[in-house]
Amino acid sequence: KKLYVGNVCGFGASTCPAENYTVKMNTGQQDPQLGRSYVQFAMQGLKHQLSQGAGGWSVEPGDRFTYYKLVESVLPRTTDKDGDEKDFFDGIDTSLPGLASRLGAEEAKVPFLRPALAEIAKEVNQADASIDKDPSRAATPLLVALRLLDDVTDRLEHSQLIEPAKSDLLTILRDKQQQCEVAVNLALNASLRADVVATKGPGAGIPPEPGALTIVSPTQKFTVVAKFHNGSKFPMEVQNVSMEAPPGWIKNIYKGQTGAISPREDYYANFLLQVPSKVSYSRPYWHRREPETESVNTVDDPRYATFPFQPALLHVSLEYLMVAKAAGLNLLGHEIKRGSTEGGRISIPVTVPFLDETGHEQRRTLAVAPAFSVMLEPGTQTIRVEGDPGRNVKIGVSYNLSAPAKGNLHLEVPPNWRDEPAQLPVEFHQRGAGRDAGSS
Repeated sequence: KKLYVGNVCGFGASTCPAENYTVKMNTGQQDPQLGRSYVQFAMQGLKHQLSQGAGGWSVEPGDRFTYYKLVESVLPRTTDKDGDEKDFFDGIDTSLPGLASRLGAEEAKVPFLRPALAEIAKEVNQADASIDKDPSRAATPLLVALRLLDDVTDRLEHSQLIEPAKSDLLTILRDKQQQCEVAVNLALNASLRADVVATKGPGAGIPPEPGALTIVSPTQKFTVVAKFHNGSKFPMEVQNVSMEAPPGWIKNIYKGQTGAISPREDYYANFLLQVPSKVSYSRPYWHRREPETESVNTVDDPRYATFPFQPALLHVSLEYLMVAKAAGLNLLGHEIKRGSTEGGRISIPVTVPFLDETGHEQRRTLAVAPAFSVMLEPGTQTIRVEGDPGRNVKIGVSYNLSAPAKGNLHLEVPPNWRDEPAQLPVEFHQRGAGRDAGSS
């Protein structure tokens, strides 16, 4: 709707003539949610760029202004008599009901939308007003808002809205659904973890990285333990727990007993999985076949085009209800009765815990790789066409399964080339074992 350009008074300018800008933003102002200013927060990210010495940079507290010029807008006039705006969003309805206005004439096809969005906004505002007093009191209006979001999203999916207006609106509302789910769980202090168990069993503690199952291979079996913690003041009841996994992976599921989970107690579910013999290996969703000559990546799966990486392979989802007493649970004017639909849900990726080199716990989503990995060391060599006496090639082989295995290693070389020995026997007795071999 609005297009701005920055750097209108030179890079890092501390002052700017009024006629050069439309919006003046103080990036040095302290933000209560961040606990720092925007520019200080940005510097924390820039510090990862160590090549320019940014790791040692810092920004002192105090005002720091940046200037932007409005160059194009489809909105009615949003500037004051001096040609200035107070904010980038001047003239834009950022409220939840304002989403209906984006549909224009199409809004007539979904008359339920605006009233539903207004009701959702009302519940969210009610939850926001209660946060400072007692976060748990925000749970009930948030649960109501989540149910309303589920309902309006379902009705929109079956509506006659045209594309792309329909998909754009659904994308935003699905984001709101996820945000509301997270808010409910935070208000209730409800949490879920889904961990790949170490090869020595769950009682062995968190292993160092080499001993953790961060990578699995075809035919490998492993267990995922899901732990749901009720950190709220109220009893909860797990309605369902499930795992999202590729076809053929899940071999068995062991769920905890049904019934109320008291405050500060846990619920467990175990999933036994086995990687199929034929499986797609983990890799980025983009590639360059010739990195030395191709400057643009080829996107292999457009579904992930806006993601940094592919979503995690395995997810665990859990649905729960707040269990009411005989008279019902009443928070902020909302009554929740046993068996009602005012329930929460939580979904997380399956992760693998391990200890890093400093002994601190880290987590990584599960990856899939071949049972054997082969690497030439070095990966590139320059060999003369004529008169070359030969080169020694070092080959590193690693193994990712627990069962013993043996095989023969050989190089694939161009026609009329000779390699000695023609093949080398290799044998592995445990997961993580490696073998270096030489050929010339």
